[in-house]
Amino acid sequence: MLSTYAEPHALGLAQDKFSRAALVDNEGVDAFAARLRSLAELCGNIHSEGTMKQQLIQGLPENLRTDAVAVLSTTTLVRRPAEVTS
Repeated sequence: MLSTYAEPHALGLAQDKFSRAALVDNEGVDAFAARLRSLAELCGNIHSEGTMKQQLIQGLPENLRTDAVAVLSTTTLVRRPAEVTS
C-alpha cells in the first residue's frame, strides 16, 4: 500500500500538485517533463507512462499541444530502473 511509503496527507498534496502541473513562464518542455517526473516520484511513482504523457500534454499551452502529441508518441517519460546484467 502507498500509505506504507508516504503519509496520506503528503501523498494527497503531491497528487494534487501533479494533477495541476502546467508549464510556467520561461520553462522549457524538457524542464516541465523533469518537474512532472519529480512530482510523480513524490506520489510514489503510481502514475503510468500514459498518465505522465497525458498530464504533460494537459499542462502545455494549446499552441504546443499538437506538436507534443506527435513527439510523445515516440518518447518515454517514465524512468525505468537500469537492467542488471550478470
